[in-house]
Amino acid sequence: MSPEPRLLPQILASVQKFLPVHSEEVQVAEEVLAQKIQEAVVLDLQISEDRVQGALELLEHMWRALGLLDVLSLKGGCWKFTSFPASLMARSLLESLSQERPELLEPGFWLPGQREDVQRRWLSNAETQRLAMLQEHARPIRQVHVAWGLIRLQGKLLVNHREDESREERPNYVIIGGKLNLYDLEDGSSQLSREALVRLQQAPPGEQVQQALLRTLERELREELGLLPQHYEARHFHSLQKPYQEIEGARANHALTRYDISCFQIRLHASGFKQLCRKIRDSPQSQLLWMTPEEMALGSQADRRVYVEAWLRDAGSRGNFQKQLERVEESFTAPPRYSKCVDIPVAPDTAFLVGETGKESKVHVDLDERARLILMGMAWHAVNASLQEPPPAKLTLHPLGWIEFRDAGLLEEVRKLQELLDRQELTLLQGDDPGWFRVSVAPENLYLSEEFFQVKTVFAEEKRYEVHLSPFETQTPIGRIPSDPFILKVPEKIYQLARDILEGRSTSVEVSDPKRSFRADVNTPARKFGLRIVFRSRKSEAEFYTDCNSAE
Repeated sequence: MSPEPRLLPQILASVQKFLPVHSEEVQVAEEVLAQKIQEAVVLDLQISEDRVQGALELLEHMWRALGLLDVLSLKGGCWKFTSFPASLMARSLLESLSQERPELLEPGFWLPGQREDVQRRWLSNAETQRLAMLQEHARPIRQVHVAWGLIRLQGKLLVNHREDESREERPNYVIIGGKLNLYDLEDGSSQLSREALVRLQQAPPGEQVQQALLRTLERELREELGLLPQHYEARHFHSLQKPYQEIEGARANHALTRYDISCFQIRLHASGFKQLCRKIRDSPQSQLLWMTPEEMALGSQADRRVYVEAWLRDAGSRGNFQKQLERVEESFTAPPRYSKCVDIPVAPDTAFLVGETGKESKVHVDLDERARLILMGMAWHAVNASLQEPPPAKLTLHPLGWIEFRDAGLLEEVRKLQELLDRQELTLLQGDDPGWFRVSVAPENLYLSEEFFQVKTVFAEEKRYEVHLSPFETQTPIGRIPSDPFILKVPEKIYQLARDILEGRSTSVEVSDPKRSFRADVNTPARKFGLRIVFRSRKSEAEFYTDCNSAE
């Protein structure tokens, strides 16, 4: 039977008279039977024993949790303070709680929006200490349900910069999405009271929560990217099998939290792709960032860190996490207008090469110097996406080779270029919304002429053999093509054979199937950099040469 509310302060005040003493100067610590304290309080207040027992049990439980009472003494049913400061803390708490209107903190201390930094420190310290003591037995006191939207273009995933001054030390990029709120649940459960919805929100995931997470995703995509339901389709991709537990929470809501996270694959419609492009264009620089699965698994891109600890921990290793990310499908694809392989000419009075490798045919088009440079810039953006210094007042570079032209003169030049190429049945350029154009060739079929590249063999440290492919730096009206090298790691014999070819000398290097080896180690990897083929073989297939420029 619990003490009457008005009797409790009296019991606590009486307990103070019979507490064990502890010396401040020397190690003298009294040990008193808890039963003796109970009997003394009963006699002091002239009340029944059961009224005192509940108050003392609660007090003992609390003091033990705070480390104020000696554990060995408690096993013998006795109270003994662990130190003089512990006895002071116990008496301080008891003095406050024995008041008719007890106050340890000022009224309103825990009100929302009041001194949140102090609230956060108090709660964070308490939870950190609790976790340290209980370790794996510590149970979360806060539940959060999360919906993540996975948007992938050209192999990279979209993350968003997070502004939170209270978490400056944490990684500052997160996957698109956020946590379930009460309104997400209300939209689909209008027949339930708000109190019942709060209980759903704060409980482990169930069917209603899973349905509501789609509304969470819809809200987050609208708030973060301006995407509306008609812009995309979402389907479930993966749910973390192990709930993530961490002392986390924005503002003062900092406690050991259980996160149940569901990931959704976002498939953009054409309108959604354009909206996403515009959102990135209009956002502050680096607000929205594209990261490769490898960078996501490592948790960083240069000095930009992404918070993926929950998924990484669930996957068990960075390798497994990267493999899961690589399974995410492209969020938007558009069929190319031109389906054949094509080399874009980079020198005056040279032809386009069209068709399969080794069976290319020449197509001559009368391009002036500026038109050729415009086409080179557009092609480089489509195949490599590393154009530098695009003129911001004239255009914006978008994913998948799209370029949004704002300069009327430049736009007119692109339109005329499209008409000229179309007349030669080279339907390479595609125009969409007003001002949007791209080179519409699948990246694996789009190349720049071989003479645009320099090839060099490099013997790196620790017996690493490399072939470096470098385009000639070229300024185009679309932007600057940099001369940064693309690096291919190759076996030692291929390195030696390539060096001999580039130096124009006969070779004594023996490779069982050099044509196949060149294809696997050099030619095929080079295609993703916009180079159709590095080393060609003559009809005898025993002699090799290159149309690239040797930098040996």
